[in-house]
Amino acid sequence: MTGALKHILLIESEFYTRVQLDDDLSPYGFQVTSVKKVRNALIKLKTQIFQAIVISYDDDVETPLRLLATLRHIFNQSPVLVLAKRPTEAQLMQLMRYKPVEVMVKPYGLMDMVQRLESLIETAESAKNG
Repeated sequence: MTGALKHILLIESEFYTRVQLDDDLSPYGFQVTSVKKVRNALIKLKTQIFQAIVISYDDDVETPLRLLATLRHIFNQSPVLVLAKRPTEAQLMQLMRYKPVEVMVKPYGLMDMVQRLESLIETAESAKNG
């Protein structure tokens, strides 16, 4: 592992999935802060700085949409990676209104997730500095 840890916020309702993602991502230089609900995520966002946010959903697209709308309303431009089970084209279009956002369909490969997160973070940092 080289460089500083990349701090990400994970919003996932399933406890074991939160623990597994934390364990899987830490060897790749990610420090994961995980929460169960969007409300808890917004509290964390008031006191901590994250380089990316990961939110997982299975069926209800309203949860990530609510998070994205709130983030952009408070001028938080953190990149968001949405892990979706079976997104419809309409859901994808709704999510894409809140850039920078990227969607990965479940099941996904760990290395694909790592690469997407690194790319999102790099793009966001370039935009800040450029």
